Amino acid sequence: MRASRPGSQPTLWVGADKLDPPDAEDPRFHCQLYDLDADAYESILLGCFSIMRGPKHKGNDIVLGYTCDGFYWNRPDRRPFIAKSPRRGDWNYDYLQLAGGCCLIRGDNPNLPLTLQIRTR
Repeated sequence: MRASRPGSQPTLWVGADKLDPPDAEDPRFHCQLYDLDADAYESILLGCFSIMRGPKHKGNDIVLGYTCDGFYWNRPDRRPFIAKSPRRGDWNYDYLQLAGGCCLIRGDNPNLPLTLQIRTR
């Protein structure tokens, strides 16, 4: 995603980059940011990045990140928080998406609700 001010060049705001490891079956694929959901928690925004590591039919992983200013995102651990499965019929096969933004705060704890689209055929 790009952001810009009138009269200036667009600046990369957030996206997948060379630090995001591609799918092992298709290492030539350049990872792409499919979705970013974020919620405020204390003094930061928690971000849930939906990263596509292969062609669309291979689904996506959920990776966590945070920002203190809403513009510069940190993702120190690029491994999936919730990884897709390559096996059809598994609960995490294909497309993963968090429901209701990134997280729900209950007491002092962030919770991450997940919606699933299970394909059996």
